[in-house]
Amino acid sequence: MAKFNVGGNSEFRVSAAAGATATANHSAFVDTLDPIGIEFMQLDVTAFTDTGERVMPGIQVAQEIAVSGAFEGTTTTGPDVVYTTMVGTIGTFQYYPAGSSGGERFYTGACMFVSYKPSGEAKGRVNYEARLKVDGTITSATV
Repeated sequence: MAKFNVGGNSEFRVSAAAGATATANHSAFVDTLDPIGIEFMQLDVTAFTDTGERVMPGIQVAQEIAVSGAFEGTTTTGPDVVYTTMVGTIGTFQYYPAGSSGGERFYTGACMFVSYKPSGEAKGRVNYEARLKVDGTITSATV
């Protein structure tokens, strides 16, 4: 298995419609993205007679994802225009860690757009942070 840096190929897309294909590609505006993956709760099923702790999988954890990067308010696909209208709604996200070419894996799910906050400092770059809370489950598939 080859090891290589895929950060330059990564894509993060969102859509304002739940269950829709996420079409707004924000990769150019993303500097950091919280880890996205599949995680389950661990339920303790240890019995009194067991000699060690026993667990079983519970339900999938509803992760909160933070996306941040460079503020862009002039285009129709920039984060300021897109996220401002999505806050408080349920939409869809797709994350392609190694790009969206054929054969690569990606993660997708419904999410509530919890917040969007632009910020900046004197003589510095204006940034944004958006928070998404997963609604239901995250699935993984191949492009």
